[in-house]
Amino acid sequence: MQLLQLGVSSVRNLGKQNIYFPSGVSILVGANGQGKTSILEAIHILSITRSFRTNTLRDVICRVSHEDTLERPIGFEISGLIRDSLSNENSLSIRFNAADSRRSFWIDSNPVPSAKHFLGRFPVVCFSPEDAEIVSGPPQIRRNFVDRVLALTDADFIDETLSYHKVLRSRNALLAGKDERGKSFAIELDLLTEMLAGYANKIATKRQSILVEIYSFFLPIYESIVSNDFAVKERVNFNYIGESIRDVMSVLSKEDIYLLMKRNTERDLRYRTTTIGPHRDDIDISFSSRTEDTKDILQARKSASRGQLRSIALAMKLATVELLYNKTGERPLILLDDLESELDMERRRSLYSLIHSYPCQLIITSTEVPKHISSIVDNYSVIRVKGGYVES
Repeated sequence: MQLLQLGVSSVRNLGKQNIYFPSGVSILVGANGQGKTSILEAIHILSITRSFRTNTLRDVICRVSHEDTLERPIGFEISGLIRDSLSNENSLSIRFNAADSRRSFWIDSNPVPSAKHFLGRFPVVCFSPEDAEIVSGPPQIRRNFVDRVLALTDADFIDETLSYHKVLRSRNALLAGKDERGKSFAIELDLLTEMLAGYANKIATKRQSILVEIYSFFLPIYESIVSNDFAVKERVNFNYIGESIRDVMSVLSKEDIYLLMKRNTERDLRYRTTTIGPHRDDIDISFSSRTEDTKDILQARKSASRGQLRSIALAMKLATVELLYNKTGERPLILLDDLESELDMERRRSLYSLIHSYPCQLIITSTEVPKHISSIVDNYSVIRVKGGYVES
C-alpha cells in the first residue's frame, strides 16, 4: 500500500496544502513544533479514523490561523490518494465537525455510511515515543492496541464493539439512576445483562484469538531486536485476562458470561456500574525464565527496564505489520515518529534493518537526517517541514 498524496485542511498547526510522497522511505525533517508529527497524525486518522496523540478529535482542529481570517475552524478535513499492490488507486476523505462531533467518510468522492465501510482500506502502523505505554500503561491502552488491529481486519468487530458500549451505557445508567428498584428495574437490568453477555462473548473471543496471532509474529521479531544474551535467558509471554476467560485459548460461552454477570449484580449495584466485561479486561505481558531450575514470572509493566519496554512495544507493533499483511495481502504504510530521541543506536539499527526488509512505504520524522540511515537504506527522500508547510 502506498500513499501518493495527503491533503490537510484545518489540522493542528498545518496550513491547508497537498503533500506528495514518493515510494520507499521519506524523511520529514524540521525543527520541533513545525508540523512533522501533525502530518503523521493526519495519515493515521485517514487510516484508523482516530489519532494516536489524543482521544478527542476536537484536539486536532487547527488553533492557529494560516489563512486571512480570525475565525477558528469548527472542524477539519483530511484526504488521501492511495495505491494498492495491484496498482489500483482510490481517494479517501474524512471530515470532522466539532459542532455535532460527527465524522463523515468519503471514498472516491462518494459518501459511505460509517467507519465500518471506511476502515481497512488503508492499513497504517505508527511507531511513536509513547509506545512503551502499551506495556507499562493502564489496561485501556493495551485494549485499544488489540482493538485497532481488529478494526482493520474484521469489519463486524466495529459494530459489535459499538453495540457493546451502547448497551453498557444503558446498563450503567440504569444502575446509577435507580433508587427505587422494583420489578420493572429487575426485568430491564436482566434484559440488558443478557444482551451485554452476548456482545462480551464475541469481543473477548476475537481479542483472545487475534492476540494469539500477534504473539506468533512477535517472538522472532522481539528476539531479533534484543541482545542474544537477554533473549536466551528470558521469554516474553502474552495472556488475555478477564472474568470471561476460561483459559488461555478459550472464552466462556455467552450463557456462562450472563450467569457470571448475574452473580455480580450486588457488586454492580453497590458501585452503580458494570464491574466486569471486556471494558475491564487486560493483556498481561510478562517475563518467564527459560531455564529449568526456576519458575519466576515477572510482570513486564512492573519489572522491565525502559529499554526492554521499548523493545517489547516495537516488536508488538512490527508483529501487527506482519499480521496485517498476512490477513489483507497489503503491506501497511509504516510511520516512525521521532524514534531517534527514544532509542539507542543499536536498537535504531535493528529497527531500521527490520523495517527495511519489508517492501513497504516508510515515513520518518526527525529534526535532522539520521546519520546512519544511508548505511541501511539505499534510497530515501527528504521532505522539509517549516511553519506548518512542506517546503517545495
